Amino acid sequence: VKESSEFLAAARIQKELSELTQNAGLNIQTIRPLNTVKAKSFFFIPVYFEGSGTIKQIGDFLNDVEKHSVLLKIEKMSVNVTNIQNPRELRIKMQISGLGKL
Repeated sequence: VKESSEFLAAARIQKELSELTQNAGLNIQTIRPLNTVKAKSFFFIPVYFEGSGTIKQIGDFLNDVEKHSVLLKIEKMSVNVTNIQNPRELRIKMQISGLGKL
């Protein structure tokens, strides 16, 4: 991410993730940036989100993350069935970080 500030970099990562989730058809309930982590001349911009979708939609999203032009790293991920009457609808919680240069 080549934004001029950490705030703009976090906004860019949120925007990119929002577009990827929409393209995959995931329903997002929450998306928010977390505290930036600095490491030498780089910084990591973590973004947390929660949403729901099918296993295919989640797979499509993960595939898009892997192919994306911005370097994105999945830090944490959990997938759960939330409604036993509709086990195809899965709840996803994820923390993804983008890499920026100071």
